[in-house]
Amino acid sequence: MAETRVTTTGVSVLAVNATNPVPKARVTTTGVSVLALVPDGGTAGGTITTPTLSVGAVTASSANLTGTAFSDTEPTETHASSDWQVQEAGGDWSVLAFESLADASNLTSITATGLGSETNYEARVRYNGSLGAVSEWSTPEPFTTGVAPGTITTPTIAASAITTTRVTLTGSAFSDTQPLESHASSEWQIQLAGGDWSAPVFDSGADAVHLTAIDVTGLTPDTAYEARVAYNGSLGATSAWSTAEPFSTSPAGTSSATRPERGQLWPRGNA
Repeated sequence: MAETRVTTTGVSVLAVNATNPVPKARVTTTGVSVLALVPDGGTAGGTITTPTLSVGAVTASSANLTGTAFSDTEPTETHASSDWQVQEAGGDWSVLAFESLADASNLTSITATGLGSETNYEARVRYNGSLGAVSEWSTPEPFTTGVAPGTITTPTIAASAITTTRVTLTGSAFSDTQPLESHASSEWQIQLAGGDWSAPVFDSGADAVHLTAIDVTGLTPDTAYEARVAYNGSLGATSAWSTAEPFSTSPAGTSSATRPERGQLWPRGNA
């Protein structure tokens, strides 16, 4: 097949059929020579705009990386995959903390995991086109991971001020091996005695108001219950559930006076 030769300024390009390497077109000038392999009957890749990268939702061990939209001078070339890398700040990209190459699923965003806490990192991305073009790497984006959560001491729980339908639950003080982690919320549960906690009669969910004490109403008179509590930290740690604390509500028709603690006697007139 005859070549088509075009002369211009600055660049020499030779387009070759990748299946049957016969020159399809030659552009000749002085300086640089570029060879483009084109699929039989196909189109050469364009130039992909260098993406920019932003980092968000940083935790002690992960970060969300987001690149800009794919853009290419060749309108028929689509975004085929992306290359993502994270290294400790100041490195030469030979030792990586996270890498995902030729990723066809996470084209413009990915969560980098397995990072160390309280560490300075930088991330970069480049885009790969469906016709073979590859962008330049983005400018590295620095970020610092957060403080790792600690271990919360399992709380204890006590039941008091018990009436026919009400109880006050009190947990022990919050304690954590990570001094920067604070008490964010507590989870309080009550179930009928002997249950497996699959159907609690009361479940506070993550309660950020009642951290170490809560009043629960709406219970059934003369009924045996048990209660438990777990603590949640501001950095993501969660304690184990406390040992279940048993208690029983007062029989219906008794005085509204507080039911005595276990081992105590009812005041005269309230028996």
